[in-house]
Amino acid sequence: MEEDANLLNTVVVVPSPFRRNIESPVSMRIIGLQEIEKSPGANRDVSRIVRSYPGVSFSPIGYRNDLIVRGGSPSENRFYMDGIEIPNINHFATQGASGGPVSIVNADLIREITFYTGAFPANRSGALSSVLDFQLKDGNPDKQA
Repeated sequence: MEEDANLLNTVVVVPSPFRRNIESPVSMRIIGLQEIEKSPGANRDVSRIVRSYPGVSFSPIGYRNDLIVRGGSPSENRFYMDGIEIPNINHFATQGASGGPVSIVNADLIREITFYTGAFPANRSGALSSVLDFQLKDGNPDKQA
């Protein structure tokens, strides 16, 4: 056998613009800012985006953002913002429910949201229906007071 050297062209690897985990369970979805901005009819409201997913319903009262995930109660959902549990992500909520007519979460502050409808992480205890885990964008260190 004789050696034969060939020069090959360079290979350019381009990542997908959509983030996908290698292990992507069916019960977990990652929502980015692009999906929030491009979701029709959601008006940049996370609750309205999430209720378009399979297994998620909403309150029959039309003006509320109650999330009913896999038949559970709206009070069985848990919300976390940068690892801290928050009781509600909506303004004007009623007792025992998680929804109000207007979201308090500004979409411009969100880096990504992880939505779990099952197989919750161990550090997100107390949820029976779903977990919405918000990761906020990092602030500008030059403009801190």
